[in-house]
Amino acid sequence: NPPRPSDITNVMFIATQEDLLAAFSNAGWSAATRLSTQSKLETARALIEARGYKEGPMSLLLLDGKAPDMAWQKGNNTFAQRHHLRIFRRPETFAGKTVWVCSSTHDTGIDFSERDRTFIHKVENELDRERAKVVSDLLFTGMVKGLAMVGRPEVPTEVSNATGDTLQTDGSMAVVLLGQ
Repeated sequence: NPPRPSDITNVMFIATQEDLLAAFSNAGWSAATRLSTQSKLETARALIEARGYKEGPMSLLLLDGKAPDMAWQKGNNTFAQRHHLRIFRRPETFAGKTVWVCSSTHDTGIDFSERDRTFIHKVENELDRERAKVVSDLLFTGMVKGLAMVGRPEVPTEVSNATGDTLQTDGSMAVVLLGQ
């Protein structure tokens, strides 16, 4: 408190909820567990043992004051490094399917935040690499029926997130149409 700007949305999905769940599951991503005492203890064990925690919790980030509808991640054999994203349902539809937007980042390490007095993930500063990773993983599922890159000239190309990482992007959003 007060809320600080953080991750930039960089992928849009046009999909039913079922197709979105199937696509990420088929691509080998895991749903994140909710933050709780138990998940915090398991996170600590994973860090101490230098191992992965594929369902590890993610901090709560909001879009328009709302929590994500889905949170997915793909580990790199250590909790300190993982690909992760938060997906938010939007009120719009396109061609009868729900519109979802996503912020995707790649955690590259763990650091202690003096300001927040807690451990935080450090993220890859080139956001476009993570956007490409998400799209690439979904392409391999065979569920991508359409793909486009949409420029967003109003999006800044360099920003700082809530934990102080500098993030760089071309500002474009990947738009992915999913179906079975």
